[in-house]
Amino acid sequence: LIKNRVALRADSAKKVVDYITWSEAFEAEPRINAQNKSLAFPVVIMAGGRGTRLDPFSRILPKPLVPIGDRTIIELIMDRFSAYGIDNYYMTVNHLSKIIRAFFEESSFQSKVSFVEEERFLGTAGSLYLLKEKLRQPFIITNCDILIESDYAEITQFHESKKCDITIVAAMKNFRIPYGVCSIKNGGTLDSMEEKPQFDFLVNTGFYVVNPTVFPLIPDNQYLDMNELIKKAQAAGLNVGVFPVGERSWIDVGEWSEYKRALSILDDHK
Repeated sequence: LIKNRVALRADSAKKVVDYITWSEAFEAEPRINAQNKSLAFPVVIMAGGRGTRLDPFSRILPKPLVPIGDRTIIELIMDRFSAYGIDNYYMTVNHLSKIIRAFFEESSFQSKVSFVEEERFLGTAGSLYLLKEKLRQPFIITNCDILIESDYAEITQFHESKKCDITIVAAMKNFRIPYGVCSIKNGGTLDSMEEKPQFDFLVNTGFYVVNPTVFPLIPDNQYLDMNELIKKAQAAGLNVGVFPVGERSWIDVGEWSEYKRALSILDDHK
């Protein structure tokens, strides 16, 4: 039970035996310890989009090369995977793909990056059809403009232990309405009023663990977003799980309103 931002645990007699506050569960600084943890998951980085949320910046520079301090977002993403010994990447590209390829050709990355070129824009899941013959084991998908500051070993362990076909990493987000909210009835009579209510949601971060069992659901060379693939997976009886992380564990640099916040969070994590 979550009430007043506190989770309670009660015994059979409904006596509270333990509790955890909201801040302890979702607002604390993320703790990551990749030491002595190794993962054998290939990673698919979705880097084919136009980056319209960062327009006009993205007309010149592709999203993966957005600077965060003196480095690019794609370098920070790959650093986090490298900490777990992951060095096998597939990167879907389309918009400004020559610039992305040139960046990796001139960089000192030791990891293997295989580029998957879209002939046309296929959405956040459509380009997976190009990898049907290459991915025979569970794999990780990440958008190219987000960072997840969480334990990737725990995420993949959750995926395997719950026997998920798709695991969505979702961040807890809190929204506060800075006004009194009125509920009415009978066409205009006040029913109740709540002052500055708060609403909590688990928000899809764009980071997933996926099994090859989803490939039969992906049409060849057709546009498909990840949310539609997830709906198709549920309709087909596949198991879709959700791994929650704290709000500060999700860093989104994909739009200007979040960009400065991302810089601040990353600076605090140093």
